[in-house]
Amino acid sequence: MKQHLWIIALGALLLAVALCGTAPAQDLSEYSFCVDAGHGGSDNGAVGPTGLTEKEINLTTTFFFRDSLEAHGAIVYLPRTTDEYLSLAARTALANAMAVDRCLSIHHNASPTSSANYTGVHVYLDTPEIDLHMASNIVTRLDSVLNIGVVSTNCGTWGVRANNFHMVRETNMPSTLSEISFISNPAEETRLRDAAYLNANANAHFEGLAHHMATAPDPPPPTLAIPEIISALTDSTGTAAEVTWFRHPEETILGYRFYQSLDNLNWGSAVIMEDSLARGDTVVTLSGLDPGQIHYFKLLAVDTTYLAPQSDYSNTYCLQTTTSRPEVLIVDGFDRRSSWQTPGHPFAGWNGRSLNKLAITFETCSNEAAGEILDLADYQTIIWILGDEGTTDETFDLREQEAVKAYLEGGGQLLVSGSEIGYDLDRGTSGDQDFYNNYLKADYVGDDAGDYTVTGLAGSIFEGLSFSYGQTYVEDYPDYINPYGGSTVCLDYSTSKHAGVQYEGLFGSGTVSGKLVHMAFPWETIGSEGARDQIISGAMGFFGYSTDVGQEVAAGPAVPGEFRLHQNFPNPFNPSTTISYHIPEAGPVSLDIYNIRGQAVRHLVSGMRPAGWHSVVWDSRDDAGGPVASSIYFYRLRAGHRTDTRKMALVR
Repeated sequence: MKQHLWIIALGALLLAVALCGTAPAQDLSEYSFCVDAGHGGSDNGAVGPTGLTEKEINLTTTFFFRDSLEAHGAIVYLPRTTDEYLSLAARTALANAMAVDRCLSIHHNASPTSSANYTGVHVYLDTPEIDLHMASNIVTRLDSVLNIGVVSTNCGTWGVRANNFHMVRETNMPSTLSEISFISNPAEETRLRDAAYLNANANAHFEGLAHHMATAPDPPPPTLAIPEIISALTDSTGTAAEVTWFRHPEETILGYRFYQSLDNLNWGSAVIMEDSLARGDTVVTLSGLDPGQIHYFKLLAVDTTYLAPQSDYSNTYCLQTTTSRPEVLIVDGFDRRSSWQTPGHPFAGWNGRSLNKLAITFETCSNEAAGEILDLADYQTIIWILGDEGTTDETFDLREQEAVKAYLEGGGQLLVSGSEIGYDLDRGTSGDQDFYNNYLKADYVGDDAGDYTVTGLAGSIFEGLSFSYGQTYVEDYPDYINPYGGSTVCLDYSTSKHAGVQYEGLFGSGTVSGKLVHMAFPWETIGSEGARDQIISGAMGFFGYSTDVGQEVAAGPAVPGEFRLHQNFPNPFNPSTTISYHIPEAGPVSLDIYNIRGQAVRHLVSGMRPAGWHSVVWDSRDDAGGPVASSIYFYRLRAGHRTDTRKMALVR
C-alpha cells in the first residue's frame, strides 16, 4: 500500500513538472490557429469503460490549448465551444475561411484491447515537410506526458502517421490530428477525468507547436489543384457528348487540357488545349461522335505561376452515345485517397466498359451532381462507387441519402459497393443508421473481414462465382455485414462472413417494388476484369437486363473448361503489377517474363496448379532479385499443351 501511494505521489510530482512545462517564451502574435475539438453533440466519439465521453475531454483539452496560445499573443478560432454537433466540412471551412496558419484537431482513441494506450499524431497522405515537422514536435512532447506515472505496460507512441482524415486533407494550411491516448484503457480513463492531466496534454501540444513555429522549414511550393468533373452526358442524337466540371479555384490558371479516349488506355495528346478552354470554362461539347460507342474523358489544369505548371489528371468519366435515354447512371462517390493514392482514378470507366459489353447504355456523374443536378428517377439503374470512403468523407451525406431514398421508393434499382459504408453509417446519427438498415438493407457487423476471397451463394444472383479482390489497390478494412429488412445474402467471404446482400421489394413508404445489390467491399479492387464483368452481369440480370450477349462477358473465373491469360494490371506499371490467368484443369504451369530481346528475366510460376483462377504479382525484379529497367516486357503462360503471351510496359 505504501509503495502504491509512493507511485501516486511520484506521478503527481511529475505531472506538476509537466504542467510548469518548458514552453518557449515565444511571441505568437503574428500567427492564427484553428483548434478543433473532435466530435460533439449527438456524436460522442469514443466512450470509456465508466462512461467518460471523448467529446467532453476533447473540448476541455482544446480550451486549455487555446488559453496557452492566447497567452502568447496568438489569434485562436474554435469550431465548437459547446457540446454541439458540427460537420467535418463546417470545421475545415472555418479554418479555410479564416486563413489560419495552422489547424490542429484534438481527439482521443479507443481500442477493443483495454490495455492499449499510446499517442499518435496524424497528417495527410501527401503531406509536405512542414506538416511532418509540426506533427513530430507535438508527438514527442505528448509521449513524455503520457508516460508520467505510467498506468499501462503498453504505453508508447505510434509517432507520426499518414492518413486520409478529412481534417488534415481538406484544410488549406499545415494540419495535424492528434489521438492523444486511449479512453478505452480503464486506468487512462481515470487520468482523463483529471483536469490537470488534460491541461498537461494541452501544454504538450502548445510546446510542440511553439517550437515548430520557431524552427519550421520553409513551405514547399504549392501544387495545382486537380479539376473535378461533374458529369459526362450524351445527347438525343447519339453523336454528341457534354462534359462539365467545377470551375477551378485558382484565379491564375491559364485554362484546361481536355483528353478523350475510346479504350481508357490510349489517350494521346489533348484534343482541346488551354488556349481554347480558359479558366472560366466549365463545359465541353463534342459532336460528330460515332453512335453506340463508349467514350472516356479526363482533363487537367495549366498555370504557369506554379513550379509544376500542370495539375494531375482528374478522375476518368465516360458515357455511351445513344439516341435514347441512357439506362444506367454511374455515380462516382470515391474522392478519398487512402488505399488508392493516385490523384485521378479510372473506376467509372471500368463500370462503363463492363456495361458496354452487355450493350447497356450509361452516363456518369459525381456524387455532388447525383440527385441535385441530375434526377435519379430518369435512370432505370444507378451504380454508386464508394471505394473506401468512410467517416472522414461521408459515404452518403444527408442530401444523398434523401435522393437515394426517393429513388428506391419510386421503384429504382441500385448497385452500390464500398468497404466502409457500414462503418461510416452505423457510427452516425439515427438517420444514418435507418438509411443503412432500411434502404441499403444491411446490418453492420464489423470493419475488417480479414479475407480477400469472395464466393457467390447457391441460389443467389452470383451463384457459382468465386474471385479475389484487393489487387488494384490494397483494401485492408472491408466491412462484413448481415442481411436486414428482407434482404438475403448473395456473397460470402471465405470465412463465412457475409460480403454482400440482394433485395427486391418495397423501400420505406414506397408503393413500387425496387431492387438493391449491396457489396461490402470495393468492386474495382478486383484484379480480374472477367470477374468484375461477371458481377456486373449478375447484378444487371437481377435488375431485368438481358445478359445474353455472347462470350465476352463470360471471361470470368466461373466459366469451366477455359484457358485464359488476362492483361496485367496496372499497365503501364511501377513497380509492381498483377497477372491473372485461368486454367481448365490441374496440371503443370509455368509463367515467365521476357525482355524485348526474348531473354527470360523472371520465372514467376513453375509447378503444379489446381484448375481455376490464379493471380501472381511481379515486383519488376529479375530472378537474381535486382530491379529491371523501364521497357516493354512479355509474359508467357504455359499450361499443358496451351500457351499464350501478352505484352506489358514498366515505366520507372
